[in-house]
Amino acid sequence: MRRGFTLVEMLVVLAIIGVLAAALSFGFSSARRQALLTQAAAHGGEVSMALNAFLIRNVDLNLDTWTASLPAGSLAGAPPALAGLSGFDCKGAATLTPSGMSSGGQSWAAAPDAVGCLVERVGNRFLVHTWVRDLPNHFVNGRSN
Repeated sequence: MRRGFTLVEMLVVLAIIGVLAAALSFGFSSARRQALLTQAAAHGGEVSMALNAFLIRNVDLNLDTWTASLPAGSLAGAPPALAGLSGFDCKGAATLTPSGMSSGGQSWAAAPDAVGCLVERVGNRFLVHTWVRDLPNHFVNGRSN
């Protein structure tokens, strides 16, 4: 009698391993997506709190002049619900000053690569829009919208 496995037995084992690998990769991608959504919400909340604290400390700030000096934001990868919005970029690490915004991260840290961020001015307040690229969800001031 010969020892070893037949070709059919080997193919069955490979098929089972393939099914298990596919199931695991689906579970991991779902967890990764949820982690990115959580990071987007957290970044929006961080930027929103930093802006509110900055505005409280700088009550006499002329918002028209101040926002004109800020870098324009991008809606790259944003969900269709955000189409047409304009504002300034909040994706990178930033330090807010009365003369504008500089890099450095004293006000907020940089967003993860897959997260987009745009600050929209509405009167005397700001709405921080964050999203994960190419996903339909988005957040306003760190809260699900």
